[in-house]
Amino acid sequence: GAVGKPNYQAYAGSYTGGANGVYWLSIDQMLGKKHALVSNYTKGAKRKVKQYTGYKIETDLLFPLLRGRDVQRWNASPSLHLLMVQDPQKRMGYEENWLRDKSPLTYTWLAQFRKELAERKSSMIPKEPFYSMYAISDDTFAPYKVVWSEIAYTLKAAVIGSVDDQHLGEKVVVPDHTVILIPSKTEIEAHYVCALL
Repeated sequence: GAVGKPNYQAYAGSYTGGANGVYWLSIDQMLGKKHALVSNYTKGAKRKVKQYTGYKIETDLLFPLLRGRDVQRWNASPSLHLLMVQDPQKRMGYEENWLRDKSPLTYTWLAQFRKELAERKSSMIPKEPFYSMYAISDDTFAPYKVVWSEIAYTLKAAVIGSVDDQHLGEKVVVPDHTVILIPSKTEIEAHYVCALL
């Protein structure tokens, strides 16, 4: 058998606890650089939430979202955006006072789903703040990640780094929980691991 500590560790991507319809957004229109009109993506969501279109929020906590269906062999392209309100160091949602002050429109967006978010059954998600998520750490924001879909007939790996998002500019990509990731500090190492896989 293998001895010693492995050189690489794989992680699941961000997990909303079945509340994708709250956090998964499409940008309908940019309003300058700091605000956007968004719609929440509710298709196939486990937890039914109200559908909104043209809802104004700040863009600072929006990131390109990579889903399992977005990953092909050698290629991964985000197709939606994720509202990321999780502190990767503390492993819980940003403090309410901080979020209310920094991004009041985003806080109002989340507050209207307070009941649905409180009803999430996952014991892994912190109860406070009410919009906390799971499986988010510094590794989620690694500059490069080797990624593959959690569910597939064959392993199709790709490397993803930051992307030049058409709305947000240069931003790191955040995989969702249907994507497995291996974080890497350098692009060349990520491509090496990807090629091995």
